[in-house]
Amino acid sequence: STSTSTSTSTSTTTSTSTSTSTSSSLSSSSSTSSSTSTTSSTSSSTSTSTSASSSSSTSSSTSSSTSTSTTYSTTTGAFLIVDGWYRYGESDYLPVEMKKDVDNAREYCAAEGAELVSITTQNEQDYLLRLVLDQLAPYAHVRLGGDGNGDGTVTWYDGTQTSSSFDVPLDPAVTSCIVLLQDGEWRAVGCGRARVFICERSNVASSTSTSTSTTSSTSTSSSTSTSTSTSTSTSTSTSTSTTDTIPFFQLPDGWYPNREHDYLPVSQSVRLDAASQYCETRSSGLVSVVDDREQAFLALLVEQTLGGFDHVRLGGTSSSLGDVTWFDGAVSQGSFVPPFESTPSDACLAIVPESGQWTNIRCNAKRSFVCKRSNVPVTSSTSTSTSTSSSTSTSTSTTSSSSTSSSTSSSTSTSSSTTSSSSTSSSTSTSTSSTTSSSTSTSTSSSSSSSSATLQTNIDGWVVHSGVQYKVIEDTRVSFDAAQSHCEGLGINGALASIHTDGLYDFLVHLVQFFDSDASALWIGGQLSSTDTVGETDESRTLSFTTGDTVTLSDVPWDTLQPNNGRGFEDCVLHDVQTGLWSDWRCGANRNFICQRDDVVV
Repeated sequence: STSTSTSTSTSTTTSTSTSTSTSSSLSSSSSTSSSTSTTSSTSSSTSTSTSASSSSSTSSSTSSSTSTSTTYSTTTGAFLIVDGWYRYGESDYLPVEMKKDVDNAREYCAAEGAELVSITTQNEQDYLLRLVLDQLAPYAHVRLGGDGNGDGTVTWYDGTQTSSSFDVPLDPAVTSCIVLLQDGEWRAVGCGRARVFICERSNVASSTSTSTSTTSSTSTSSSTSTSTSTSTSTSTSTSTSTTDTIPFFQLPDGWYPNREHDYLPVSQSVRLDAASQYCETRSSGLVSVVDDREQAFLALLVEQTLGGFDHVRLGGTSSSLGDVTWFDGAVSQGSFVPPFESTPSDACLAIVPESGQWTNIRCNAKRSFVCKRSNVPVTSSTSTSTSTSSSTSTSTSTTSSSSTSSSTSSSTSTSSSTTSSSSTSSSTSTSTSSTTSSSTSTSTSSSSSSSSATLQTNIDGWVVHSGVQYKVIEDTRVSFDAAQSHCEGLGINGALASIHTDGLYDFLVHLVQFFDSDASALWIGGQLSSTDTVGETDESRTLSFTTGDTVTLSDVPWDTLQPNNGRGFEDCVLHDVQTGLWSDWRCGANRNFICQRDDVVV
């Protein structure tokens, strides 16, 4: 007879780790991924013959382990968003629209594996300012993760160090918790005061996968024993990272903001007069460069937006001595050295996208160009004063005598005048002295200004004005329609505030200051008629309020270049808390708001 025992053991282990990050133009993504896979497989088989018998044994074992890491990224405007966080360089940022004090904000960030944000370089400052203006625009203060040291330096909670080349925008005397303002400055705000904030975490990721498989098989037979063991292990780790460029925040109308100016790269190659006219029709001029920071920004902007061109026109000329004259009248800072790539000549200026250096071109040459406009709101005031003054005083004295006569009289009208007369005669005579002085004073002064009368709230926290109650709603941020519904539920004839006269506008400015709102802009009850025009003012639009009141478009205190329907469907009106000026905005955006209701006892 034949007796056979067969034992087979098979172990298969597969470990896969994949990390993918992709960014688009004008975005920055930096991703570092490390993956470790360890596989251990042991198989043993023993066969012993003890008797004349037939036995067959088969054992099969398969072990499979798979580890997959996938990064999801999207882009919004010029921002790269990875798993809900905003990626820049080696850090991810999470804007949080909840107001918390420092301790609670740090606790919130820690739960997300992060810390309150630190700002250690000028590039990071510029990026975060754009992020704040895009995501936290309604808030005047954004909490940072550090304390001033009283010497112009900051101690960051995450232990990072500020770059020595970064000029920290903070008063050196500050020794407490700090916040970021929308103009880029830093300010001290009490650590216990609740503010919105930004969390920051590193985006350097790591993953580890370990798989172990052990198979043992024992077979006993009296004759022949065959044992087969097969072990297969496969480990695959893939990491892909694409880094493009430093991100720029782009406004809805296509302009790129930087400090007090916006910039518009134009790819059309035209002559100087056509380029100038193009910019003028957009309330701007050909770009000037006045300091190192503006030069660094412009060099990067043209590299990324107009990099396919050899030269990009600047708005100025140079002399053979290196002197620069800008068409817009700007004056370069004394410490700024124009970065000419070769000896300048008497010609127009251009920047080289590849190097960022300047060169000369013929003024009538066709080149692409960049427009530049101010983004600082323009305000105006008028005061007229007229003063007219006249004075009249009359005094008469008559003396007839052979003696000495003295007469003094005084007359006072709006102003004071005194006249004295003296006559002497040694014989019989008549002496008459007459003096006339006229004094009249009239003063008229006219000044246009708004009063700052102290406002007071009633028992419900509303301010009463001309039979109507008003209140800034600070604890609710909703769309325009939701805000109107909220106001309607607060009392008789409740509605978003109707500001349809100059007197109501002056009151509105003081009302907002009185409530000291942290919001940067508030819904009021104004709605514009729809328009297909995007990026500029359509004079045919009408403005009406939810109360039924209407206002002529030109009589409204609009902000610069407003209303412009910049993003399309911007039909609702926002009141800027800091400037008091108005802008049109998308009605679906969430904002705080101002309600009104009748001043009646219910």
